[in-house]
Amino acid sequence: MELESTPIVTFFDYILRIADKQEKSSSAKTKLDLTFTRNGESLAASGPVTRSDNGYWEIPLRTAFIPKGLLVLEIFDASHETGRHRLGSVFVDLEEILFELGINVAIESVYDVVLESDDLPEMQLSWVAALYQDTYIQFPERRIPPFLDTGFGDSRAIRVYYSSTVDSSRPTITLFNLILSFADVEDNKPLISSSIKIVLVHDDTTVFESDSVDWDDANKCWIIKAAVTLSGSGIVVVNLLECNANVGTKKLGSTYIDIDTVSAVDGTLLTDHTEDVFLDSDDATAMKLRYQAASFPISGIARLLKLQWIPHFLFFEPCSDTTSPAAFKKYCWELQHLLCRNIMSLIITPEQAEQLATRCRSAPDFTMADQSYFLFLLPDIAELQFYFTSQGRMSLLSRLCDQNLNITATLAGLNGTDLCALVSSVISLPKTYPAKMTLMLNFGSCLSRRYMGIQDENDLTQAIRLFETAAQLQQWAYPGDEKQRDLYFMLAGAYEERFKLSKSVADLDCSLAAIDKLALGMLMWPGWADDEQQCEVWHLLAMNLLVRFGILGTRQDVDRALECVDKALALVPQDSLSRLEYLETRASALYARYTVLGDAAALELSLETRKAVSNLPSSHPAYARATFREGQALFDRVWHTLSQFHGEFLDEQFERSLNELKGMRHLTAREGADLERAITLSRNFIDTHPNHSDIDNFLFLLGESLFTRYLCQKDRRDLDDCVAALKRVSSDKQSNSLGHALFLQEDFQSSIAVFTKASTSPTLPPTYKLFAATCCAEIVLKRTWGPGRASACMSLLRTAMALLPSVVWIGMRVLDRYNVLMSWKTAFNTTYVPTQSAKRGPQSGGVFFTIGQVPSLSAAFAIEFGELHTAVEWLEQGRSIIWDQLLQFRIPLEDLKQRDLDLANRLNAVARDLAITSARTLLPGEDTSEDEKHRELVTKWEAGVAEARRLRGFEDFLMPKEYAYLAAAADDSVIVIINVDWRRCDALVIFPPSAGSDSSIHHVPLRADVDFISNVGKTYMELVELTRSPEPVRWVVRKPLQEALDPNAKFMVILSELWYQIVLPILVSCQEERPLLFTGTTGGPRPRVRWCPTGRLTFLPLHAAGDYSSSQKGHKVYDFVISSYIPTLSSIIRPPSSTQKPNILAISSATPQGYGSINGTQKELAHIEKCAESAGCEIVAIRENQATADRVLGAMKRASWVHFACHGIQNAENPTESALILQDGTCVKLTDFASLDLPHAEFAYLSACQTATGHAKLPSESVHLAAGMLLAGYRSVIATMWSIKDKYAPEVAADVYGYLLRKGKDRPDHKESALALDIAAERLRAKAGEREFFTWVPYIHIGA
Repeated sequence: MELESTPIVTFFDYILRIADKQEKSSSAKTKLDLTFTRNGESLAASGPVTRSDNGYWEIPLRTAFIPKGLLVLEIFDASHETGRHRLGSVFVDLEEILFELGINVAIESVYDVVLESDDLPEMQLSWVAALYQDTYIQFPERRIPPFLDTGFGDSRAIRVYYSSTVDSSRPTITLFNLILSFADVEDNKPLISSSIKIVLVHDDTTVFESDSVDWDDANKCWIIKAAVTLSGSGIVVVNLLECNANVGTKKLGSTYIDIDTVSAVDGTLLTDHTEDVFLDSDDATAMKLRYQAASFPISGIARLLKLQWIPHFLFFEPCSDTTSPAAFKKYCWELQHLLCRNIMSLIITPEQAEQLATRCRSAPDFTMADQSYFLFLLPDIAELQFYFTSQGRMSLLSRLCDQNLNITATLAGLNGTDLCALVSSVISLPKTYPAKMTLMLNFGSCLSRRYMGIQDENDLTQAIRLFETAAQLQQWAYPGDEKQRDLYFMLAGAYEERFKLSKSVADLDCSLAAIDKLALGMLMWPGWADDEQQCEVWHLLAMNLLVRFGILGTRQDVDRALECVDKALALVPQDSLSRLEYLETRASALYARYTVLGDAAALELSLETRKAVSNLPSSHPAYARATFREGQALFDRVWHTLSQFHGEFLDEQFERSLNELKGMRHLTAREGADLERAITLSRNFIDTHPNHSDIDNFLFLLGESLFTRYLCQKDRRDLDDCVAALKRVSSDKQSNSLGHALFLQEDFQSSIAVFTKASTSPTLPPTYKLFAATCCAEIVLKRTWGPGRASACMSLLRTAMALLPSVVWIGMRVLDRYNVLMSWKTAFNTTYVPTQSAKRGPQSGGVFFTIGQVPSLSAAFAIEFGELHTAVEWLEQGRSIIWDQLLQFRIPLEDLKQRDLDLANRLNAVARDLAITSARTLLPGEDTSEDEKHRELVTKWEAGVAEARRLRGFEDFLMPKEYAYLAAAADDSVIVIINVDWRRCDALVIFPPSAGSDSSIHHVPLRADVDFISNVGKTYMELVELTRSPEPVRWVVRKPLQEALDPNAKFMVILSELWYQIVLPILVSCQEERPLLFTGTTGGPRPRVRWCPTGRLTFLPLHAAGDYSSSQKGHKVYDFVISSYIPTLSSIIRPPSSTQKPNILAISSATPQGYGSINGTQKELAHIEKCAESAGCEIVAIRENQATADRVLGAMKRASWVHFACHGIQNAENPTESALILQDGTCVKLTDFASLDLPHAEFAYLSACQTATGHAKLPSESVHLAAGMLLAGYRSVIATMWSIKDKYAPEVAADVYGYLLRKGKDRPDHKESALALDIAAERLRAKAGEREFFTWVPYIHIGA
C-alpha cells in the first residue's frame, strides 16, 4: 500500500488594500504587481493590476504550493515608466497554513505588508487558502496538533482516500435549498435592490450557474430554487453576483464548500450547512449562505450496506505482492496503522475479509499477539455477512433512518429501480420482523423529506407505498399509539404533495381519508393529540375540502369545511395568530358557499368574517391569501347586485353580451365603495410586495376590478390599466380576461392570440380552456377574413368539444355535473350557477354561454361552414351528456374480449361497480364516502380505457361516435335534428338509405331565430303552469288568471307559430328532396319522423304543430308524419329485440297516501289485461296496496313491457328526484330507474303526470322519467309532457294496447307504439275536440 503523497495548498482571492480607509483616495491610478518567491526561486507573478472602484487591488490569481518552508510575496509598483518599484513584502509559513487547514475547510488570512518606506500608507494583503486535492498529509511529530495526537510514533495521516479506487467509487453530493441572507436577522430589508445569482466553480470549471433571483420579502432572503449535484473532491468556490439591468453583473463576494467534508459527516445522510460570505467590500452588510447537502457513499443496494459513512474511510485493496512474507507483514502493519483507534473504516466484502484473515493466520512470522491484534482491527466477518443478507440490509437501513428522523433525511445516490427494489424489500419483510413498522415509518419519512429538497416524484410514490403498507399492518403498541398519529400525518402530507404534481382528485381523496383517520383518532382517544394538533387537523381537513370543492364543486365539501374550521376555531386561543388564519379559511368557505348556491347572505357573512382577519401582520403566511380573498369577495358582491339589476339571462351570444356590457348602469354608492376598496387592496399589495409569490392573484383582481369600473363609467384609462395589469400576470390564468379586454380595445389579433394560447394551456382548468376556444372562434368568425378562417374556427371548436368530457367529468356527482352544464361562464373565469335562491344571473357580467350550450354553438359554426356530418356528431356528443356517461358502463365489450380478455374482464368488473356508484351519485345525500369510492373506480376505468386505446384497432374505443355509425338511427325512419343557436336555426334531416345510396343529410335553414323560440317557449311554459297543481294529480282544472284569456286559444297561436316557422318549412323541403317518401295528403303512407330538437325547442310540442284555424286536412303535422322524439341518435341504435311474446307488468295506484284519488287507473289496468289475454301475452298486475317500490322494481327485472298508471311528479329543484307515486305514498324515483340495467326491456308506458317534462335549465339533458326508462334499457316509451286528465287516460291506454296487441299479430312489436299512440291521439281529438290541446297534446312517444 502506497502511503506517500504530497499535499497541495491552493491560494486564491488575493486582495490588497490600504489599511487606513481614509487614505483610499491616494495612489488611485497605481498599478501593482504581486510575485511569489521561495528559496530565491520565482514561483508566480500576477502582472500589473489596476485599483478597482471600491479602493482595492483584486489580484485575479490562483496559485498552488507544496506546504513546505517560507513563501515570500513581494509587492511592486508597476505604474512607473522607469520600471517596477518594490513597495513591500509578506512572509508566509506554508506549514502553519497547512496545520490550520487540517481543521478547517478553508481559511481567510490577512497579513500586514512589511513596507520598504515609512512614507507609504500601511497596507494589508488577504487571501483564502484551501486544501484543493485529496492527499496523504504527513505531520512531523513535533508539530502534531493535539486533537490528532494518537501516540503512534512520528506521523499521522488525515483526509485519506485510497488513490487507486477513490475516483471510481466516490459518491456525489447534492446541494439544495440554497438560501442567501444577511447575518443579522434583524436586518429585514435588502440593501441590494437588484437580483443575485450564484456561480459554482470546481477545478477552474463552472459547474453550475443559477438564474437571477429576486429578494423574497416574505422570507427575508434570496432563495435559489435549484438542486446542484457535485462529484469528485476538493474545494468548490461559490461566487455571489449582483445582477442589475443598468449596470450589469458585479461580484459581491464568495464562499467555499469542501466536498469531502460535506459528503462525510459522521454517517448522516443529509446535513445542514451555513457558510460565511467573504465580501469584496468592508462596507457591505455581513451575509451568509445556508444550504442542505445530501450524500450517500455508494449508489445501489449492493453497495448501500458496505459502509456507514464516516469522515475517514479506506477502500480495501489486496496486497500486491502475494509471495513475499515480508511484504505481506509490512502491508498488514500499514493497514493496521490506518485502522487503529477507529479513525478509519475499511470498505471490504465478507469474502475479502475472510481471505485476508486466513492469510494472516497462516503467515509464518506473525506472532499470536500480532495476529490477534490485526484480526481485532478487521471488521467482524459474521457481522459483514449479516449485513449482506436481506434482514441485515434492513437492520442497517433502519439504523441509518433512525439517525436522521429528526432532520430532513435523504438517500442521495439511491434512485430509480434500486430505490423501488429496496422499498419492496422492506415491504416484503415478514410481519414478525420486530422493527418493520418503525423501519417503514422512518424510511418513508426520509423519502418524503428528500422529495421536498430534490423534487423527485418517485420519492413520494415510494414513501406512499411504505406508509400505506404500515397503515395496513396495524402493529400498534397500544390503542392510540402516537406512531399511528404520526403515520397518518405523514401519509396525508405525501398524498397532498403528490396531488400538487398530478392534479388527480384521487390523490386529494386519499389525503382527506388520512386526515379523516386523524380526526377519528382524536375522537376515540382523548389526549391522543393536544389542542394545537387538533386545530391543525381540523384546519387541514377544511383546507383540503375547499381545494376539492374548487375542482368538483360539491356542496357537501363546502358544508363540511365549515364544520371543520368551526371546530378548529373552538379550540384555538383567542390571542393566537393561527386563529386569524382559521377565520380566513372560514371566510373562504362562506365565499365558496356563495359561489355554489348564489347565497348572498353567505357572501355578506364572508365579508364580515374577513374584517376580523384584517389585523393579520404582513409577515403572516396567510396575510396575502386573506387580503386577496377580501378583495375578491368585494368584487363578487358588486357583480351579484349588478346581475340582479340586469335580470334574467337572455341569450348566450358573444357579441350581444359585449354590447350589453357597454350599456351597464352606473354603480350605487356601496358598489362603488366595494369596487374602489378591491382596487386599493390590489394596488397597495402590488406596490408593497412586488416580488411576492401571490402577486399574480392581485394583478388578476386588479384587472377584474378595473374592467368592471370601465364598463360602468366608460373611462378608457381603466380599460388600458386593466390590460396592463393582466399582461403582468405570469401564469395563464388571466388569459380569458385579457382576451376579453383586448377585444373591447378592438385589438382583435392580440385577443385571438391570447385566447388561442389559453385554449391549449396545460396549466388551465378544462372549463377555462373551453371558454377560450369558444370565444376565440367567435372572434375569428366575426373579425377576420381570408381562406383560413373556416379551418381556424373548426380547429378551435374541435378543441372545445374535446374538452367537454373533462369539464363534465364522470367522477363528479351527477347533480354537480348538471350544475356545471347550467353554469354561465363569465369573461373573468367566474362560474355562476342559477339556483332557486338566485334565479337571476350576471347577464351583464361578461356572460357568453352556458357549458351545456357549447355543442349547439359549435354545430352552428359547422353548419355555416358546410360540415354537416361534423355538426351531427357534435350535437350527438353534446345532448344527454350525463345519460350517455352512465350508459357507457353498460356497453358490451365482446370485441375487446377477442383481443385482450384480461383487460375486458377488468373493465367489465369496474363497469359493474361504476353502474352502481354512478346511480348513487344521483342522490342528494350528504355522505361523500361513496363519492370517493366512485372517483377511485373512475380512475381505474379511465386507465383501462386508455390501455385499450393503445391496442391496434381500438384507437377509437369508447370515443364519440362518427356519423357513419350514427346514420344507422335513420334505417327505418326520418331523423330531424333542429339546432337552435343565437345566430341561426337549422334543421338537419337524415333520410333512411334508399336504393343504391346511404343515409344522407339534408340541410333546411329556418327563419325562426332564438328570440322567436325564446318568446314562444316562455308563453308555452306559462300555459303549462296553468295545468299544474300543488299536488301531483293526473289533471287539475284551475281557473284561468284572466276570465277573458282562453288557454286553448293562446295555445293555438303557439302551435301555429311552430307550424309556419319550423315544421312546415322542414316538411316542404323534405317533400322536395324525397317526394316518394313524403307523399303529403295524397293518401300514401305517412313516414315515421323522430324529432331531435335542442335548446328551448325541446319543450315545445312539435308533434302538435299546425294551423288549427283551418279544419281542412294538410295544415297539421300529423297529417303528414307519425311523430316521435329521441334524446340522441345512439339511444335507438340497439341490437334486435327478442322474438318472444312480451311479458307485461302493469302497476296501478288509485288512492295513494297523501294524494288525491285517480280512480281511472283501475279501469286502465282492466283494459290492458283484456288486451293481453286476447293476444296470449303473460301479464302481471300489481294493484294498490301491493304496489311497493321494492316489489315493483323487482318485477320490472322480469318483464319486457311495463305500464304505470299512477301519480307522477317532476321535481323542479332536483330533477333526479322526479318520481312515480305508489299506493303507500312511497316513490319510484328517476334515480331508481337509472340504476336498473334491463337488457331485455322493450316498452314502457308512463300514464302519469309530467313524466317527460324535463328541466327548464337543462333542455338538452332529458332529465325526466321517460329518459330514465330509456337508460334502464327500454327501447320505446310513451310519456306525458305535463298533467293529463284522469277521465281520458284509460281510453288512450286502451287504444294503444288495442293496436299493439291486436288479433292476428304473431308477436307484438314495440316499434309500433308510435303509430299506436298516433291512432289513440286521433281518436281522442275526435272525442274531446281538436282544439282541446291540454287533453291530447301531452302524450308523446320517445325512442324506437
